[in-house]
Amino acid sequence: MKQILFLKLLFTIAVITGVLWNFNVIASTFISAGMGIKIGILSGKINSPLKISPTETASLYRSRADAYFVKSDYSRAIADYGKIIEIEQGNAYAYSMRGSAYMKTSNFQKAADDFEMLLKFSANIDEKINAANLLTNACVKSKEPNRAIGAFNELLKTSTATAKVYRYRGSTYGKFGDFDKAIADYSKAMELDPQNADFVYGHGVFYYRKDDYENAIRDFSKAIELNPRKLSAYYNRGTSYYRMGNDEAAYADFMKVIELRPVASLFKMRICYKIAAIGISELTGYRLDKGHHYRKSRATDESIYIQ
Repeated sequence: MKQILFLKLLFTIAVITGVLWNFNVIASTFISAGMGIKIGILSGKINSPLKISPTETASLYRSRADAYFVKSDYSRAIADYGKIIEIEQGNAYAYSMRGSAYMKTSNFQKAADDFEMLLKFSANIDEKINAANLLTNACVKSKEPNRAIGAFNELLKTSTATAKVYRYRGSTYGKFGDFDKAIADYSKAMELDPQNADFVYGHGVFYYRKDDYENAIRDFSKAIELNPRKLSAYYNRGTSYYRMGNDEAAYADFMKVIELRPVASLFKMRICYKIAAIGISELTGYRLDKGHHYRKSRATDESIYIQ
């Protein structure tokens, strides 16, 4: 009976996925056509002999650059965002979007340059942290850890929102594989704001990345106490229990994920529904590997992607 329910569920997921995929294709076609028309109109205005103010000109370039970006014409988008910067050197939006376009074209160092400028011109601490995170993503690709960490070091000198900065500097250390420093920064964030479930959860994530499942479970459990609806904490505590051989506790946490969000995103839903449908005890010969796949232990490529 459980297997039949599971097959019905998979069929439903497949149908919904197919419908959404077709809808996305149709929608993308219409959007692309609409952007093409918009670009033509804006180009006419930009090239018009009529005199308009620099602010109006920058606005036209912004609209056309955004249209190019939506059409995935990143080289033209980059050129137009550059025109905006020529007119308004402190335009944070233009640096953000041009940096994103450089990321799309794998020009990671130029993206990092733009995100540094975005950081410079951002108006408040939340915007600055967002810019530093974008810089981190570029630096991960360009393999420049010191550049990314340095941005957060500067924020710690000037910001009063130090708990947030420690949290995101910790995440940055984690992205470069320095889990001990990540844990240290999350510990500082927790000292400053001990009731923040996200800080406690992040602390546990990096213990999990170190294969220290006991400490990871401790943190995920504390995060659940602070926020009983934190889906990711149940999910990762379940995987931690699974890796420690505690199938019963893992099963309970995966079932809780389903209870809290029956239509959770596919990256977690498949594994949880499979466990709920047939039970961990029937999964002999399978394991969760460090890449967060659910695999047969025998030499086979069969897997269910869950994260």
